[in-house]
Amino acid sequence: MAIIRKKPFLFFAIAMLVAICFSTADVFAKEKVFRLRFAHVNSESAMVHKEAVYFADRLEEVSGGRLKLEIFPNASLGSETQLIEMVDAGLLDLAATTAMGIGALVPQISVLDAAFVLKDYNHQVKVVNGPVGKELFDLVAAKTNFVVVACPTYGVRHLTVKNRKVQEPSDASGLKVRAMNFEQAMLNVKSLGATPIPVPFAELYTSLQQRIVDGQENPLNTILASKFYEVQDYVCLTGHVVTNGPFIMSKRKWDKLPNDLKEIVAQVGQETNVWAAKLATEKESEWLNELVDRGMTAVEISPAAREKFIENAKNIIVPAFAEKWDGYYERISAADR
Repeated sequence: MAIIRKKPFLFFAIAMLVAICFSTADVFAKEKVFRLRFAHVNSESAMVHKEAVYFADRLEEVSGGRLKLEIFPNASLGSETQLIEMVDAGLLDLAATTAMGIGALVPQISVLDAAFVLKDYNHQVKVVNGPVGKELFDLVAAKTNFVVVACPTYGVRHLTVKNRKVQEPSDASGLKVRAMNFEQAMLNVKSLGATPIPVPFAELYTSLQQRIVDGQENPLNTILASKFYEVQDYVCLTGHVVTNGPFIMSKRKWDKLPNDLKEIVAQVGQETNVWAAKLATEKESEWLNELVDRGMTAVEISPAAREKFIENAKNIIVPAFAEKWDGYYERISAADR
């Protein structure tokens, strides 16, 4: 009898010990400070860095100090492709990337950076914070070792050129324009009427200075932060891409977060998307005015000429990526703003 009595007591003791361990682990998880490394390739005056700082500050605030991010700007940890590979391998916690960059692994998400698919900043937020964005980010999580925790815009891309105004696609004929080293980025440039030349962002200023390329396309804040106004004469307001800068997080690190912190990261990610669009909307004219003050000439694009650019994009980019985008181009471009 004594032995029989001891067994339930033993089981009870073990059960109590396990419960205490789990309870202690839960308390530890709620008290533990998670220190995360977050890298990007832009300068500290660029919009991407401002978004990274906002994201980091809000995470620390909302989590009560349990989430702390250390930010590494200026490609100090590698190029965008290298950062994506590092996050995918679990060697880096977070990185600010581009939809096209992730598109090398998950083709569907690159549609977010297609020329003329998004109409404006409001449309961008509606897409990335809505059902279509969730579908795309779920695809990323299913096919990679990272999750998209935010997708803020970092501005609208415009064309800059040395010594030539571009007001419609035919004006760009023969121009060598830098493009990111992705097929879609090069087709975006082709839709502007120019010849795309892949150049790493870190080498772009020198390439413009030495006339290896005649022009480039980036958001106004990036043009300003990178001082491209020193080596370019015209900013042609093509507005061809409303950019998306996904923040990706290693699944290895994501899985270590307690559920309440995962919820905070998701909440702050959507807040960051809204904050970035609001800031870009408010600052767009200010950035343009500063570029003009620094010597650039702003070139307006007429509605008729804009339709030519859009038609180019539909004829050049959409057929090349229709299968990869799996219907998302049509769904996004047709969605209400």
